[in-house]
Formats: sequence, structure tokens, C-alpha cells
Amino acid sequence: MAQYISNVQANLDKLSEWAVKRIPHTKNVQADTLAGIATTLPMKGAILLPIYLQVAFSIATTPICSASEMGISWMHEIETYLLIGKLSEENKQAHKIRV
Repeated sequence: MAQYISNVQANLDKLSEWAVKRIPHTKNVQADTLAGIATTLPMKGAILLPIYLQVAFSIATTPICSASEMGISWMHEIETYLLIGKLSEENKQAHKIRV
């Protein structure tokens, strides 16, 4: 990084015009990856690293299982108690629902 900065400073005078722009993260993935590697690896000199950028997410975005498809869930008795105050006939179960 120090070599890069000194190279930029040396060549900055040769430019007649320059500007600093903010680049959104989505368009700067490759630079962020390289910067992350540069800050974590103990490098003394310049090395070439092959970089693979994954263009698609590896985590599925579609739901794998839906609780609503399973019919009456374990929450049904609790929902009924909260909505209309109806409890189970069994004392132990009614106590669990109230708690």
C-alpha cells in the first residue's frame, strides 16, 4: 500500500485535472475484496493473487419450508387463547397456555 501511495503522489502532479468520486458498494466489490485481502495478509512485497468473484448469491432466497403449509401449528391453541380466551379442557395444558 505504501508503494501505491508513493506512486500516486508522484504521478498526481502530471495530471492536469482530477476528481474524487464516491463509488457505491455494489459497483466496488472487486476493490473491496482486494482491500480486504491486503489488510489481512502479511505481505512484504508485491504478489499476484487470483481472485474469483461470485456473481450469484450462494444462499437460497426462496423459502425451503413454510410453517403455514403444515396445517394447524403448535401456536394454534395459544392464538385461540389470546384472541377469544378459550383454553384447553386439560388443566395441565391450560396452565401451559396461560403461562
